[in-house]
Amino acid sequence: MKKYIQLLPLILIVFFICNSSVMSSPLDDEKISLPKVIYYLQVLSGFHPDMHPEPQGEPKVAVIGTGSISGVYYPTGGAIAKILNQAEVPELENVRFTVESTAGSAYNVNAIMEEKLSLGIVQSDIQYNAFFGEAAWEEIGPQKDLRAIFSIHSESVNLIAADDAGIDSIMDLKGKNVHIGHEGSGQRQNSIDILTAFGIDYENDLTLAEGPTSNAPAMLQNGDIDAFFYTVGHPSQTIVSASMGDRSVHFVSITGEEIDELIKEKPFYAMSMIPHEKYSKMSNVNDVETIGVKATLVTNENAPDEVIYELTRVIFENLDEFISMHPAYDGLTPEKMLEGLSAPLHEGALHYFREMGLIEDIKKFVIGTGSVTGVYYPTGGAIAQMINDEIDRFGIQCSVESTDGSVFNVNNVLNGNLDFGIVQSDRQFQAVEGQAEWAEAGPQEKLRSVFSIHSESVTLIATEESGIKSIFDLSGKRVNIGNPGSGPRQNSIDVLTAAGLDIESDIQKFEEKIDKAVEMLHNGEIDALFYTVGHPSNAISNAVQGTQKMRIIPISFPDLDEILETKPYYVRSIIPVDLYPGILNTEDIETFGVKATFVTSEDMPEEVVYAITRELFENFDEFKEMHPAYQVLCKEDMLEGLSAPIHPGAMHYFKESGLIKYHDMVIGTGSITGVYYPTGGAIAKIVNQASDMHRMRLSVVSTAGSVFNVNEVLDGGLDFGIVQSDRQFQAYNGLAEWAEKGPQRKLRAIFSIHNESVTLIAAEDANINSVMDLSGKKVNIGNEGSGQLQNSIDVLTAFYIDPDNDIQAFYAKASDSAKMLQNGEIDAFFYTVGHPSQSISQAFNGERPIKIVPIIGEDLDQLVEETPYYAKSIIPGGIYPGIEDDIETFGVKATFVTHDEMPDEVVFSICAEIIGNFESFKGLHPAYQTMTPQDMLEGLSAPLHPGALAFYQETEMTTFNMINIGTGSTSGVYYPTGGAIAEITNHDTQQNLYLVARSTPGSVFNINEVLHGGLPFGIAQSDRQYQAVHGESEWEEDGPQDKLRAIFSIHPESIALIATDESGIQGMQDLKGKKVNLGNPGSGQLQNSLDALMASDIQEDKIVAFFEDAKKGAEMLKNGHIDAFFYTVGHPSSFICDILTNEDRPVHLVPITGPGVTMMLAEKPYYTQAVIPKEIYPGAQMEADIVTFGVKATFVTSVDTPEDIVYDITRSVFENFAAFKELHPAYQVLTVPDMLDGNSAPFHSGAVKYYEEKGLQ
Repeated sequence: MKKYIQLLPLILIVFFICNSSVMSSPLDDEKISLPKVIYYLQVLSGFHPDMHPEPQGEPKVAVIGTGSISGVYYPTGGAIAKILNQAEVPELENVRFTVESTAGSAYNVNAIMEEKLSLGIVQSDIQYNAFFGEAAWEEIGPQKDLRAIFSIHSESVNLIAADDAGIDSIMDLKGKNVHIGHEGSGQRQNSIDILTAFGIDYENDLTLAEGPTSNAPAMLQNGDIDAFFYTVGHPSQTIVSASMGDRSVHFVSITGEEIDELIKEKPFYAMSMIPHEKYSKMSNVNDVETIGVKATLVTNENAPDEVIYELTRVIFENLDEFISMHPAYDGLTPEKMLEGLSAPLHEGALHYFREMGLIEDIKKFVIGTGSVTGVYYPTGGAIAQMINDEIDRFGIQCSVESTDGSVFNVNNVLNGNLDFGIVQSDRQFQAVEGQAEWAEAGPQEKLRSVFSIHSESVTLIATEESGIKSIFDLSGKRVNIGNPGSGPRQNSIDVLTAAGLDIESDIQKFEEKIDKAVEMLHNGEIDALFYTVGHPSNAISNAVQGTQKMRIIPISFPDLDEILETKPYYVRSIIPVDLYPGILNTEDIETFGVKATFVTSEDMPEEVVYAITRELFENFDEFKEMHPAYQVLCKEDMLEGLSAPIHPGAMHYFKESGLIKYHDMVIGTGSITGVYYPTGGAIAKIVNQASDMHRMRLSVVSTAGSVFNVNEVLDGGLDFGIVQSDRQFQAYNGLAEWAEKGPQRKLRAIFSIHNESVTLIAAEDANINSVMDLSGKKVNIGNEGSGQLQNSIDVLTAFYIDPDNDIQAFYAKASDSAKMLQNGEIDAFFYTVGHPSQSISQAFNGERPIKIVPIIGEDLDQLVEETPYYAKSIIPGGIYPGIEDDIETFGVKATFVTHDEMPDEVVFSICAEIIGNFESFKGLHPAYQTMTPQDMLEGLSAPLHPGALAFYQETEMTTFNMINIGTGSTSGVYYPTGGAIAEITNHDTQQNLYLVARSTPGSVFNINEVLHGGLPFGIAQSDRQYQAVHGESEWEEDGPQDKLRAIFSIHPESIALIATDESGIQGMQDLKGKKVNLGNPGSGQLQNSLDALMASDIQEDKIVAFFEDAKKGAEMLKNGHIDAFFYTVGHPSSFICDILTNEDRPVHLVPITGPGVTMMLAEKPYYTQAVIPKEIYPGAQMEADIVTFGVKATFVTSVDTPEDIVYDITRSVFENFAAFKELHPAYQVLTVPDMLDGNSAPFHSGAVKYYEEKGLQ
């Protein structure tokens, strides 16, 4: 009776809901009665006396944590309890399963970890976050004792909104009253994830309603909220309740690119569909797309195996009965109940699933090693032993195969004959880069690193009687260099080559495996052998223990330095003399070496690699005891020497264990033969010397170049990148490869490094003496994603050479160019690089004579003038053979970049180490020798990272406060206008200001960025300023922008309409039926174009409209793709002049006049009639002045900008007014009073202060 009394409030609630509805169940069509409700609640709670007899003896209570009583979790817990309590199973007969309504998933996880609950139902995303220590568990860390049992039904993230709230999308939630779920619930985290994906700050952009979700339907109906989120399986009584009142409600679709990105980032989410027919009172008429998760059953690792085994078995063997207990379970299958699980399966559940064949019993994997007498074989055995000891836990069994070594292992891992392989780090590098044995096959892009193991020294052993005491004594001797395909063989060749010894002519070469070679050494058949191995080694011990005395030969000579510099996988090492008693050596032996690494294919399942990595690292001390070569290992060492990308399974463990965290960071560089790779190494070397102080280590990876580095930095695949200054500019401004994605506003600059010249190298016999001579030739212009590809295209285009038609273009890496040129595959190649360059030196060292071709001429002058990141440069004479004179060309700068979320202290520390050790840094490469610290602030287009700016200000490298001005397209007047304001201010500032003009999409972007803090200042058309202040056009939804402030206006801008002569367009009405470019979205000229059309009574559907920026519009006009385009610009404009004087396709300016235009000018105070004088464009043959209308360019900021900064800029411009007017032809007619006209926003107090001082009104 006590149980029924406890249930009474719930019974009365359910009875009230049922009787105030349509008297039919949301779950079926049968009428609900109070007895049925009581019976239903008893069954789902596991309390009904008919369901199970009282067990003998005092039962143990196992509590299942669920969720709200109005959700699906509570009856799901009841369904599980019912089936378990009625089962006649010895292991369960003394266990009583009960259900507890809880605060939800997060609570259940924590209660299970604290053993307050035995089992819990949790969302799959919460399971993931808990096990991996994310979201709510970020501070307390991963919940490694959490165990999964099975998943249950799918759950949709539902957004229910009132029809009268005006909410039809996620973005419509801004400013609304929204219930997102109570603290600790899975749906709250889902809500936050979705809102964050759409850039909505849930704490500031919404009015949050608190309280349990069960209250949300009543709150929605009562008008207390506008919408609520709810993650639940369908159908849901809570959602039905929300639709049963007088206020009409609907589901809001949760879709879009933002959701696509969210699913990529958080793999536990998937697209889901809400069936509208389940909710007859909702106003939706179709199914609704959203995202979803799964409900899962979890427990603690300590739960008894036999109990969890029987629990799982009973549920699965009574699955049909279980499915019938709630409509949300429809379509459930045993296979689906293993989906969505992130935590490891509990041993009891795993036992049952294997027994039933739901999980393959044992997954068998083979590890390729090396010779049985080397270290690779026992290393593979050690890894296999550790995994096999946990075979029941992981379901993984590893075996070891003795192989021919590294090359064999790489190839067979990639072709599927081996699952894992142990490989020398140099062989891993060569495979990834497509070098040595992989030169023909190319880069092995599917190879993945797992971890590295012990260090391996290149070891040279010689008999005493051979007289060999140095590497040079090998000349004429019998030497075993290693078997074909082995790592030691390549190491031997590298050493001998560096020592000037040819393996074919200077020694008697043998190529046997190590065990055979040792036998031959003892028998006197050879004089010496090479072997690359970790020490101590059984093979080396066997070699030195024969009747003959042996010596380990030091490998240290001046030319060895070249190997270490050019082959980044090599490092110096020492072989301790006391490891091998009886050898002739009396001191430790100097040599160099590599690392043994553990590799696999990208196709290897993530969970397998994770399990192997975790087992080895979590039992690291045990592993170290398995071989003497491992005894000096530390975990951090095992992430070094990896060239292939780390497999996601290994990376998963490294991140969760803290072995890879933000202090261990990666720099993306370029080709290993270029300057970017050693530049990344130089930065890393300087910074890592002080790693004990700032707890940071940098590592370097070779990449495809600038575009790759930018994208990976922004996507989180790299922490830092070295990027050409032009690529930095294009990425930040959304140009070139980023045209579709748009501006990459999260990119941040740190410093620039060396100058890079666009270099054209040609064969002497190709008769190429200028860029124009490339026509018809075979030219490598650079690989996709490299900066030099864009530079090459820019050069060719400037000289009117079409890369697709006028040359035979190749798209190979820069590192391959020299070889291709020498082999006759190409006639020339472009390479953007700092000088001297190893690749170019290699090209000069071949048999085919080559030269560097100057890149000069008027076409180049125009390219440099129009492109802000290009500058003329010189390749000094005397640095390459036969090149005595300086070579003229142009170039960019190498720059060091990151993203805006990189911690300030990290960037500050990097700057401090590089600048603080500047002379040491300069000495690391010849390309840096002429650099100064001040040079490192040039060529930066993206905003400086705050950490870098803080360092530069603190050290007074610059005492300036660096401030950005948002402008417009580089081909318009706004960009040079921002530059003009910056130039005047920077020369006259009294506040240590350093202004920088930034190219942006235009007026709307600038105003929004100014208001949101992304830009301190912006240039905006006066009409856009007016619309923002009055809450019109793009600001209609957000209302008046009261924080916008004017500083001054600048030049007048006329709306120019340019049409081709052949189009027959002489007036606005002639545009009908024509192809017209109106301007890019967010630009002022787009709005001006639309206003002109509307004033002329021309609907947008009466023309074929295009929406490109002015530069693209001009190209389309020249190519015949459009008939006309609008452009709002100050006159004279060099851009307009070039178009009007183009002889290939004659064009003319069209007047914009008429009664409608006259009426518009009267109605819109920011527009005035304007005239473009006929004489302003000489050569355009204009017969009369062009009457049109126009606006003004204005300089704006936010009310929050400090008064002294605005005052300083205003003072600088007005007190240097004559100099300012000379900076652009558009300013020549300006007067001081003109610069106070055309502003709608209030003047900023800093500007007002100056104007009042000078008596300006």
